[in-house]
Amino acid sequence: MAAPATASAAPGDTALSAYSDQRLDWQPGDEGGPAECADIEVPLDYSRPDGKKIRIAVSRIKASEPSERQGVLLMNPGGPGGSGLTLPAMVMKENVIPDSVSRRFDLIGFDPRGVGRSAPVNCSLTGQELSLSGPAYQPETFENDVSRAPAAGPPGKPAAAYGAIDNFYSAYWSVTCADSDSWPRDPEQYRREAALDKQNNPLFASSASNTNACAFWPKATEPTTVVDNTAGALIVNNEWDSQTPLVGAIRTPGLHGAWRLG
Repeated sequence: MAAPATASAAPGDTALSAYSDQRLDWQPGDEGGPAECADIEVPLDYSRPDGKKIRIAVSRIKASEPSERQGVLLMNPGGPGGSGLTLPAMVMKENVIPDSVSRRFDLIGFDPRGVGRSAPVNCSLTGQELSLSGPAYQPETFENDVSRAPAAGPPGKPAAAYGAIDNFYSAYWSVTCADSDSWPRDPEQYRREAALDKQNNPLFASSASNTNACAFWPKATEPTTVVDNTAGALIVNNEWDSQTPLVGAIRTPGLHGAWRLG
């Protein structure tokens, strides 16, 4: 996502001014090269900005021609649950970013909250819970898929043994399952929708619609984020991303006309 060099805070954000006015202490990256790293302090809960704070790890490679600088290129690692701290260095090493861009934009990477170096979340998932990652629907195995739900108290190896894998899935499910209050709780609804998806989308089958962790995940505690500002941005989305359909991205409030298909 590309954005101009300056942006103004939204009205009513005075409680967050202490965060937006931070001066970062940029230090050389662990792997050398042109990348610098720093920590940004943010509230754990944005509805309680005076409460507990956590740190988000960010990285940057400065625009190579300061006189031509136009702003920043923020790289979202996706996932959710992916680490993006090393993305700027990676795209430079692989020559993914053309010189015309690296001259004009600071390349910014980060580990999203809960991931890697950014106050990592750990839900102590068991081995069985980690395996609930969208298996393709099979009528003969569906009952077993449902029975593995943690609500039924499945046995399993302590999650500490899984380290980074547990962190990835904990972050993935924390975001994915809390992103909507509409995840079904009825196994029969999953059965119907998974069978229909398998019929309509034979390539990806029903991997995104079969029973998964969101069927039993706690309800979201924060309201859905509404994007409604005047910040200049170019957001690139893939037409064929089965997990993040383009139709849903286009309907995001406040982003109409901001899309470029990839």
